[in-house]
Amino acid sequence: ESAVFGQPEIKLGHIPGDGATQRLSRLVGKYAAMKMILTGEPVDADTALTLGLASEVIDQKNYEARAEEVAQLIAQHSGKALGYAKDAVNSAYELPLSLGLERERQNIKSAFLSNDQKEGLAAFFEKRKPNFNDE
Repeated sequence: ESAVFGQPEIKLGHIPGDGATQRLSRLVGKYAAMKMILTGEPVDADTALTLGLASEVIDQKNYEARAEEVAQLIAQHSGKALGYAKDAVNSAYELPLSLGLERERQNIKSAFLSNDQKEGLAAFFEKRKPNFNDE
């Protein structure tokens, strides 16, 4: 709620590095990235949410509880599937579309062949929670 996000390097006569100009542009679009980078002005939490820099805005008093809640939601899933999903999403920002789609296909195939996928489907049809073992 009180967080701010920015690229203040321009105020020091410099530009953002470590891929920030590339990643920010891909994430928020050319014009929003230009505004942030060329002005050096930070954006507040609500603007960051609108731009896609944040996934949600949380009251400062509740951030630890919400972080724990999200961590538990994620932890209940297959570690292998989570890894494949993260890799596929990250490739959308790192690769051209054709290569990103190929990476996604590879990850889908790997996930489909995993024991966790078999367990997930069995649990679904048996109406029970899956017992993933990251295999």
